[in-house]
Amino acid sequence: MTQTADYLIIGGGLYGCSIAYHLALQGAKKVVLLERNEICQAATSKSCAIVRTHYSVEANLVHAVESLKVFEAFDEQVGGDIGFQRTGYLILGPEDHREPMLEVFNKQNEQGIDTRVIDANEAKQLHPLLQLEDVDVIGYDTRTGYCDPYLATTAFAKRAKDLGVEIRTGVQVQDLAADGIVKSVTTNSETFETPHLILASGGWTANIASFLGVEVPLELSRHKVITLRTTDDYLRTWPIIKDLTSQDKIYFRSDSGGVVLIGTGD
Repeated sequence: MTQTADYLIIGGGLYGCSIAYHLALQGAKKVVLLERNEICQAATSKSCAIVRTHYSVEANLVHAVESLKVFEAFDEQVGGDIGFQRTGYLILGPEDHREPMLEVFNKQNEQGIDTRVIDANEAKQLHPLLQLEDVDVIGYDTRTGYCDPYLATTAFAKRAKDLGVEIRTGVQVQDLAADGIVKSVTTNSETFETPHLILASGGWTANIASFLGVEVPLELSRHKVITLRTTDDYLRTWPIIKDLTSQDKIYFRSDSGGVVLIGTGD
């Protein structure tokens, strides 16, 4: 059986569910989202869900600022408690990061984000457990925070369904084809035709796009995250830390249950 959709989204993570919601919010009539497992079962569910605006690429920064506004007022704008906790963001860097950090801060300030360089005394007032002997420059972004990725994704999905989006789980994409502007998507249960195909499938996007002969320059890497329980109280309100002086550029933040999440990489 062949079904039709004005917009067909593949992927039920945060991006896919957000796209579905915003399309419906803007009046799109027949939006269908396909997810091979359940909503928020892949990369999104493993995310540390840090909501920040400290990006060196200006396009990323502008998008992040607009996203931050949504997360800060999620219940009013979208609907639902996503556990957003504003903490601030401390960037610890060596001397050669001073100028690049200031460039990013200037761009953030232009977008209305309060960021600045602070000294070690102020940093330790914000986060008393810090050891800063090897740190030359400290940046502070006041509006960064984090949320619960599962709550955020399922909230977008619920509101999308409220607006008429059809969400189908347990649907595995097996093939794609294109005839002019019409894209045909074959799944394990049925076939869909749509003029607008949106791939929001994260690490699987390149494989799915290859069915159409489209090469997506996507390179995957493993992102390591561990959880530790501290001997001292670790407050949820303490800033998220990004340590550029460490070999693996680690970051860490508090999490529920009195533990700390520690991740590596940019």
